[in-house]
Amino acid sequence: SVRKNKILPYLENLKKINFHPDDFVFFISTLEETKLIILSKEKLTKYRVHQSTSFDMNTDINKFLIHNIKNNKNSIYDLTIIMNLVEKNKNYRLFFKYRIIFNKIKLYLLEYTNDIKLNEVLYYFYVSFKIKDLKSKKDFIYHLTLFIFSKISYKKVSEFYSKRFFKYYQQKISSYIKLE
Repeated sequence: SVRKNKILPYLENLKKINFHPDDFVFFISTLEETKLIILSKEKLTKYRVHQSTSFDMNTDINKFLIHNIKNNKNSIYDLTIIMNLVEKNKNYRLFFKYRIIFNKIKLYLLEYTNDIKLNEVLYYFYVSFKIKDLKSKKDFIYHLTLFIFSKISYKKVSEFYSKRFFKYYQQKISSYIKLE
């Protein structure tokens, strides 16, 4: 639960957030806290997928890709708003910058029109190895490899990434809900 007085000054910004309201509320509510806050990837509850509110990504790769391109763009937009609000907190700013670049790289691999700069890729490299999380390091190496090869032959890399990404989500979703 979050105190109303923590969020009220940021209400106009919250109205702009469509994709990451939980992140917004959490980080804004902790912005002026003096106590230590620990972020953990430890799963505390099981993740549930509700069919009524979920996008059926298991049927058509083109629909899946359009959906994910839109989600990555929305994510970048929301995370940028949050990052600008928390910019005084160096750790929060770095955290959101990393997440924005991660989404930009995924978007680049799905849709070539996205503009990703070399310094952003290098920053992603730096943070990925600074984080003591093996998955972040694996994600980075995978994305960097595809990014480098995409400079040689974008079309082939994009097709490979799109198919692999689609297959990964099919497996992930099927582990959450029983697909027909």
